[in-house]
Amino acid sequence: MTSTEPHLTVDHQPRRAQTEQDWIWLGCMDSIAERDAFLCQEIDNPDRVDDLLSAARSTPDGDPRTPDLCAALAVLSYRHHRPELTWAALQRVWRLNPAHRLAALLATAIAADLPPEDLSVLTAYA
Repeated sequence: MTSTEPHLTVDHQPRRAQTEQDWIWLGCMDSIAERDAFLCQEIDNPDRVDDLLSAARSTPDGDPRTPDLCAALAVLSYRHHRPELTWAALQRVWRLNPAHRLAALLATAIAADLPPEDLSVLTAYA
């Protein structure tokens, strides 16, 4: 696999201020139900990948919503064929919460070679 996004990081960048839009995306992670509803609604929208990446980079590790934000980023980046970003997001999730269920579920789906397009089918029934 060749990297199309070299030196990619989803880590918090303290010098980057959170924008109003970053706060909106972060607010979609206030609960698991809200996160899952967000994913169902946005799974086929490739623009959300960069939106969530921006929010992840502006959100500190200490925010309790950060693991869910990064897990959602991992799901959407996998769905839209950005594997390097998927793994970078999963690494941050696991660093913050090694038992995160959505991250584990996505990693299992990837290991089972679930095609990214099939994530749309799965969320249609959520």
